[in-house]
Amino acid sequence: MALGSILLYGLGAFIVYRWYVFQSFKAKLRDIPTIGGDGFLSAYISAWKSIFNHHLVIQEGYTKYPNAVFKTPYMFTRTGWRVIVTGKLAEDIRKASPQELSFRLLIREVIQADHMLDVNTMGTTYHIDTVRVALTRNYGARFADLVDEINAAADDLLQIGDDWTSFPVHETMIHWVARVSNRVLVGLPLCRNPEYLRLNEKAALNIFLPASFLHLFTEFLQPLIGKLITQIPKTSRGIQKHLGPVIEQRLLNEKKYGSQWEGKPNDAITWLLDSAPSEHRSIQDIVHRIMMLNVASIHTTSMVSSNIIFYLAAHQEYIEPLRAEIEEVIATEGWTKESMSKMHKLDSFAKEVNRLAGIGASSLGRMVLKDFRLSNGVVVPAGCSISVASYPVHLNPDIYNNPETFDGFRFAKSKDAEVMEDAERLTNQMVTLDYNYLLFGHGRNACPGRFFAVSEIKAILAHILVNYDLKLPNDATTPPPGNWFAGAYSPDSKATVLFKKRVDIRL
Repeated sequence: MALGSILLYGLGAFIVYRWYVFQSFKAKLRDIPTIGGDGFLSAYISAWKSIFNHHLVIQEGYTKYPNAVFKTPYMFTRTGWRVIVTGKLAEDIRKASPQELSFRLLIREVIQADHMLDVNTMGTTYHIDTVRVALTRNYGARFADLVDEINAAADDLLQIGDDWTSFPVHETMIHWVARVSNRVLVGLPLCRNPEYLRLNEKAALNIFLPASFLHLFTEFLQPLIGKLITQIPKTSRGIQKHLGPVIEQRLLNEKKYGSQWEGKPNDAITWLLDSAPSEHRSIQDIVHRIMMLNVASIHTTSMVSSNIIFYLAAHQEYIEPLRAEIEEVIATEGWTKESMSKMHKLDSFAKEVNRLAGIGASSLGRMVLKDFRLSNGVVVPAGCSISVASYPVHLNPDIYNNPETFDGFRFAKSKDAEVMEDAERLTNQMVTLDYNYLLFGHGRNACPGRFFAVSEIKAILAHILVNYDLKLPNDATTPPPGNWFAGAYSPDSKATVLFKKRVDIRL
């Protein structure tokens, strides 16, 4: 049979298969209204269009169906559909048990873990609990190291004289965050090893971009194509070349001196080895867990930080009040985890930036494991992905006064008094989980590393504000717009900010 005929038959089989999956799930979703095309061809066209405007599709659904549920065609799910809930139905998602809705299995599908990873880190996710408990509990004790790495990385990455110097913000922040995060995760000297850092910085791109491509193929082709395009095994082998000997030495020390051997480092390698089930206490497994922690931390933290820097450079009127707060806190508290929590204006500024320029149009994403009945009576069938609209929530005038307007101190104000009560401050903190602010999700699957991430971000921003002046090219007063892809938002990777060393540093 000629190659052309084989390809034609293959294409025909693919279309028939996709039509069958589409029709079967459309029937199961018939009680849920649709935003976008509802027919086989029209839904496919809508799904392609929404790759770059999915946030607007979610906004349309949120407006049409408040406190309700809608579905939309989507390229990056097995079913071709995505179910979105709005308003009070978010509580149904938060309260659902892991036997009903699974965050882990959704991520497993999103990143095509079965076809992209060579170690099953999604089967047993003990590293997530390690972040939630051990990292949150211990990073305060490592804060002096974190600050030291912020200073050292700034000297290397921001080589600035007395003149304005332009830097690509997002690229710079990826390198900066990678060093600071790995100072806590793996320590010196590895956190300054250029090759080790490069491999971890590239790991996220080597997962998410190929995984997005893989979603375009039918399920029976995904294992084959995944093995052909994945770079993760190569990346993990490269990381293991650097990290493997460190882990091996830890295991030898434990075997020789016991589990609490003298000089045992307080870092993520130790935390993982201490919490890993016996069958996962291998060099390769720990390497993969460290890599996945880097994937989760480097790119989200660098994106959030980059957006904040763009807004700082655009809104010069906030720089002096923020500096005054930072200098006052540092003068009395020093550079500590506790001092970061007392920078209320800086926290508010960061939170407000991410209200307007967060990292996604939806939150609380889950995979439906068995038919799930929402509190309004609508049943979402097993196999679907379900999420909560978040982008429209952050722009809702019933929730936020003048939501389209940037107000850097929105969350540091009191309605009735200049000074907030402690309870009000706690409610307004960036790390506090709130249905009206869904940057970190909500419930048991909320971002486990958010306390560390926010402290790290604030420490980097405080260092920048204390040591540098900054502005946008041509003294622009509007932050450069970012890019939307499949409902995820990222800053412009080519956008720059001008930095200059301050001459009146007071700390």
